[in-house]
Amino acid sequence: SGQTVNVKVITLTNRADTLDPALLRPGLIDRRIEFPLLDRRQNRL
Repeated sequence: SGQTVNVKVITLTNRADTLDPALLRPGLIDRRIEFPLLDRRQNRL
């Protein structure tokens, strides 16, 4: 034992509103990056 293990996990979802709140507790996910959906006018540009 005595070894440090670095684990990196990348998660994605298109339904953040349905995530279990236990997954969003402080210390479990260090960074959260959101890409909001574009409306139809922005999508055409």
